[in-house]
Amino acid sequence: MRYLNLFLLAFLLFPVLASGQRPDREEIESLRVAIFTKHMDLTPEESKAFWPVYNKLREETNQLHRKRRDRMGKLRKETASLSDEQVRALVEEEVTYYEKEAAITRKYNEQLKKILPIKKVARYYTAEEAFKRELIDRLRERRNGSRSR
Repeated sequence: MRYLNLFLLAFLLFPVLASGQRPDREEIESLRVAIFTKHMDLTPEESKAFWPVYNKLREETNQLHRKRRDRMGKLRKETASLSDEQVRALVEEEVTYYEKEAAITRKYNEQLKKILPIKKVARYYTAEEAFKRELIDRLRERRNGSRSR
């Protein structure tokens, strides 16, 4: 199983490593799957249960993040022209964003604990962090690589 995971990781990462430009969504998703597969070491049964739950989690968080991105754009661009009450409402929405994010995390944490052993739930969180670090590192490398040309 370890060799299969390593092969899958290498196979999925090759397109991301080979291209010299900013990764597209498909490359990012390939990287995500590879890192989660490597870190979590899921059995086929666990994988069948994990990925649908994880995809729902991402769908909910992405929707929440899109709304926040729109709100923050408005706040950045229009703060001077907004009334104090409008700014106050946007600030409160920002606090509510964090509460909703925490509620989503709690909800899916409970679901993950029902379908995975607790140590694999812990690995989920470390895989999430590893993915974020790797993505940031690659973006930095690409940015620095394009500046040195």
